[in-house]
Amino acid sequence: MTKTSMDLSELLAKHDQGGFLRNIAEAVLQLLWGPTSKASSAPDAMNAAAIGQAEREAKRFAGVVAFRQIADDETGEVLDEPMILARHGELPSNMADE
Repeated sequence: MTKTSMDLSELLAKHDQGGFLRNIAEAVLQLLWGPTSKASSAPDAMNAAAIGQAEREAKRFAGVVAFRQIADDETGEVLDEPMILARHGELPSNMADE
């Protein structure tokens, strides 16, 4: 009989590509937002998810910042400067709107 399910740790152990979890996250976000929405690409969907999370967290914390930063999955090397996506609440002066 064919196995139709697999433990996540077993699946991760069998997969050797560094971006595996990112690919799963992108696929889930594509399913959530769908191809006809404003967030039709995976980076747009991830940005929208980060902004939504910041909006929700702003109700619990005095200040929240959502940002995006691109890094190499294998080396951890930062490939891009952080980009601020949203700011909410009271923030330190160095995080104020630029």
